[in-house]
This record gives sequence, structure tokens and C-alpha cells, in this order.
Amino acid sequence: MHLFVRQYEKMQFDRDSEESYQEKRTKLGGVVLAQNLPIEIHASQIYTRAMFEKFGEMLYECGSYVLTEVVARCEYIAVHVKKASRDKWSKNQFLVRVSEPVDEFNCECGMFQHFGMVCSHALKVMVHLGLQEVPAKHVLKRWTKDARDILPQEFLRYQKDQGPLKYSSRRHNNLHLLCLEIVRLGDSNVDSYDIAMEHLRNVKTLLEPVAAIRDGMGLSDREGAGDSTCSGTVQQQHFGAAHQVHSSTQCSDSFGAPSKKRPAGRPTTSRDKAPYEKPTKRTRFCSICGGQGHKNTTCPQRGDLPKAPRKSPRCSRCGLIGHRRNTCTNTPRADFYG
Repeated sequence: MHLFVRQYEKMQFDRDSEESYQEKRTKLGGVVLAQNLPIEIHASQIYTRAMFEKFGEMLYECGSYVLTEVVARCEYIAVHVKKASRDKWSKNQFLVRVSEPVDEFNCECGMFQHFGMVCSHALKVMVHLGLQEVPAKHVLKRWTKDARDILPQEFLRYQKDQGPLKYSSRRHNNLHLLCLEIVRLGDSNVDSYDIAMEHLRNVKTLLEPVAAIRDGMGLSDREGAGDSTCSGTVQQQHFGAAHQVHSSTQCSDSFGAPSKKRPAGRPTTSRDKAPYEKPTKRTRFCSICGGQGHKNTTCPQRGDLPKAPRKSPRCSRCGLIGHRRNTCTNTPRADFYG
């Protein structure tokens, strides 16, 4: 088990190092556009450096295909320009189907289902239709710059792809702020947590039959029809009130803004070492009982065994016993050295 944990830590450290390297490479590296298309510019803004290079390869490869329209804006056949000279086992034409709102492209090569990157055949159709951006259904979050922006359900509203909170009623605001206060009090200790959970379960049981009838004024009822009716003034007033409650109650459901001040001193160039790379002290064992944590001189099983007499110091300059070289005042003996 100890060996397994060490190997797991080693693998985890290597993976974190590689991810940190790719993040730094994406942040510091510049973008080189091959064809300066709008869809290529959009891909450079969402993909990481490595995945954008893959996207550039697909964009370059799509230039080797010619489209044949089967059904207008629905089905296309991409045929390779060197179909006659290519190997017989190589597939040279692919059928690409486009959904009606032109937001999903299905190619029979299956590259997107397997790899998660748009294939050159579907990309050829996107360029032909004049799309300005890569469709959202063909952008996997794990290949984007915000791949680590994955928060648990209670913090989901803080993700970049979730957008701002949408409040549409005063009763929703009051319930939300009161729930935050209950969470803060219930998180104080174990007893308060048990009391809060017990009463919240009872309240949920009482509300379920009553809440079955909706009046259409709640937030969940308006999300389907659109929340654009909420004015910016109401949102600003609510966020101001929520900020006052957060600051007064010191709720743990808030994140502090990152510091913009540069720390003093030069940044370190040493990397973080994995636990298996850190030096460890050598384990010593007792020569009598074989145990750890003590020597043979203090072993409880030593009994009446006499201790070895301490050797008298011998001078390495004159060869006499009783003193050492640093305190020697005698004449050096030639025969002692050789």
C-alpha cells in the first residue's frame, strides 16, 4: 500500500506539473494565425495553446477537400482533391450533416465523438457557411482555457460560463438572503448544524404539497420564458443588499478578490518538489532487539550487558594517547607516518 501511494503521488505530481506548464505556455505564448479567418480568431481565444495548434492543423487540412452540396444547408460531401492518387485503403469522401439551426455538425468520420475536436471535414462546411465562431456544442470545456473552472453545485454560479445571477422577484431575494443567514449560523458548530438540518427538512416536507401549485411569478417559472424583464437597477439594488449581508455576517460563501499588488523580492526559480523527491532521514535500528527509536546503549533488553569501554583519543601527529592533533605540542614522529 505504501508503494502504491508513492507511485500515485508521483503520477499526480507529474500530471500537475504538465498542466501547469501548459497553462503557462498558453498564457505567455503568442497566437499565430494561419489564415486569419473569424472562426480561427475565435478558436485562439477559447482553446489552449496545444489544442489551438491541433485546430490549426485541422484548418490547414480542410483546404484539401472540395464540397458537394447534397441538400441545401443540410448535407454536404467533402471529397479529397487527390482522390485518384491516394491509397485505395484511404477514405477520400465524407458525409457531413448539419442541423437545422446550423449549430451542430455530424461527420461520419467520428473524430469529434472520439477526440473532442472538430474534424477538417466539418470545419470545411463551417467555413463554407461563413460561421464566425465555433459552435458551442463542438467546444468541450476540457480543451479550453477555463478547463479548471469547475466548481461544485453550491458554487456553480461563480463559474465564468454560468453568467450573472438573475433575480426577478422580491420574495426570491428575501428567501435567498435568509437562507444564507441560516447557513452561516448552522455552520457554527455540530449542535447548530443538527438543529438547522432538522428544521430545514421539516420545512421542505411542509412546502412540497403547497408549492405544487405555481402562480408563475417565481424565478423558476420565469427562467423558461426569459429573465430579460429584470432591470439593471433592481439587480444593482439586490447585489448591494447582498454585499451588505455578506460583509456583516462574514458568510463563507464568498470569495475574496485576488491581490493585484506585486509581492516584494524576485520570484523564486526553484520548482515545487514532490513528496517522493524530498530527502528523508535514514531509519536506524537497535543492534540488540532490532527495534526503532533507540540505540543499543539505551535498549530496554540490554540487561546487565556491560557497555563497551570508550576509546581514548590518539593524536594523529605524534601518535600518543591522551590528546588530539589540535592540542598537540610534541615533535612529530617520522616513523608514525610511515
